[in-house]
Amino acid sequence: MKRKIALLCCLLLAILAAAAAADSGEEEKPWTVEGDRLIIREGVRTLGGIHEEGWTEEDMDPGIPEEDLYCPSLYLQEDFPSGIREIVLPSTLRVIEMESLCELTGQDVVLNGPVEYVSEEAFCNGWIRRLILGRDYTGNLPGLYNCSIREWEAEEGNPRYSSRDGVLFSADGETLIAYAAGSDALHYDVPAGTKTIGDGAFNDEDMGIPLQTISLPIGLRRIEAYAFAGCGRLHSLTVPLTVTELDPSAFANCVSLERLSLPPGMTASWGEDYALHEDPSRYMGDNGGTLTELRETDNFDQVRTETRVTAAAWLSGEDGEGPVAVYDSPAAETPARRKQSGTRVTYFACSGGRARIWDYGDISWIDLDRLLPAGSEPFFEISRVVPTEEGLEELRRKGLEQYSEAYFDDENDLVGRFYGRAGAPGEEDPEAELPFRLVRLYRPRTGDSRVLGMLVTEEAGQPIRLLDAPEGACLGWTYRGEQAEVLETREEWARIRTIALTGWIRTENLMIAEQEPGGGETDSGEAGERTGT
Repeated sequence: MKRKIALLCCLLLAILAAAAAADSGEEEKPWTVEGDRLIIREGVRTLGGIHEEGWTEEDMDPGIPEEDLYCPSLYLQEDFPSGIREIVLPSTLRVIEMESLCELTGQDVVLNGPVEYVSEEAFCNGWIRRLILGRDYTGNLPGLYNCSIREWEAEEGNPRYSSRDGVLFSADGETLIAYAAGSDALHYDVPAGTKTIGDGAFNDEDMGIPLQTISLPIGLRRIEAYAFAGCGRLHSLTVPLTVTELDPSAFANCVSLERLSLPPGMTASWGEDYALHEDPSRYMGDNGGTLTELRETDNFDQVRTETRVTAAAWLSGEDGEGPVAVYDSPAAETPARRKQSGTRVTYFACSGGRARIWDYGDISWIDLDRLLPAGSEPFFEISRVVPTEEGLEELRRKGLEQYSEAYFDDENDLVGRFYGRAGAPGEEDPEAELPFRLVRLYRPRTGDSRVLGMLVTEEAGQPIRLLDAPEGACLGWTYRGEQAEVLETREEWARIRTIALTGWIRTENLMIAEQEPGGGETDSGEAGERTGT
């Protein structure tokens, strides 16, 4: 009997407590906390949408049906000072509105199939360790408004999305949808098979992505709007020749971009008020502070003083060969003269689709698509040029038993110039120039393991074609005198990286710069290997 009375008392107390809560206006919270887990309870269909206290229903984002069970915006650090490590969303959730989960500190967020809409500003003022798209999730993606994602993950079998190394792709892997902005990597290789860099794929409004270089694969076809916008530390990028569609805004606000190599005829805007000098091949900048200014002057010393950016380039005709038309003004219709492909020039201003160039005293204009970027910052310093054993025999045959160490000349002709004994009074000292195959190139000893060299040809204007593979398709070309890093060798082929392109060339077009011996003395009687690998 006593037990029945006790149970009736408990039931009565529960009823009275519920009634008191109802009278006081208290409602069951749409979330619970279990340890360090924040659980949005089942039945909630809409999460977020109210920014601060005092907002009315009229201030809420449209699209939240009145009949939905609603959970207001949650601020993890403010509302849960003890710390939340895991967030559990209910299976009933359909809409994730603006500022739904704020101040994230590295939690995982899982989006599952029933979610129909995620606001562009769903998460803010924090970072997500992993944003996981469930196998049945096919909805839209949240924006990254003041929020970064360390890793994207799409569960296997998702019909719309896939992921690779923390980067989000389309299910077929052909479109790169979103890079992991929270990654601390300095370089990223876009995988082979990618055909499209999607709208805003690398977009970083906060300019916090640390990427400095990105490699794009051969076979890429399209780069969409704002694809790399705001990548504030990106300093070099080569767009492969397979790209046929490039949105001009793709590189907006890439304020540190120094080298941008684009297929002929393509241009890109650097920002709303700046253009890449109308230059389809190269931009040089310094954190947004330097842009080439047009200087109408025939004095190159003045150009170097007053123009904040100049760049080195090769003149390059069709397929890298042949003569190139030179004009006296940007609007001239008739060429004033012609220069040979492979001539190294400096350009310092652009107007009307032409660049103003300087070529050892001659200041004139050239069509921009006839310019090819040339290395302005060397991969290595040239220490000296010495003859091989065969080169010594050639010098002796000409009666030049003594020789001087020689650098490459100002025109970047890779020939060592050697001298004999002093000539008769009034006569010039006898000299001889040795071809590339008879000299060795040295650079100061650094102790590193890199293989560095210089590109060579028998003729000055002869192009060196860079291929996508040995005996493969041509990616572009360069000329002798360009420095390069050797990345790989395969029989008579070498894969190299130049200032503008990476590709394969024949080793006959490569002269390795050997490091100086430890003692600083070189035995010039030993024939050096051409490739050094």
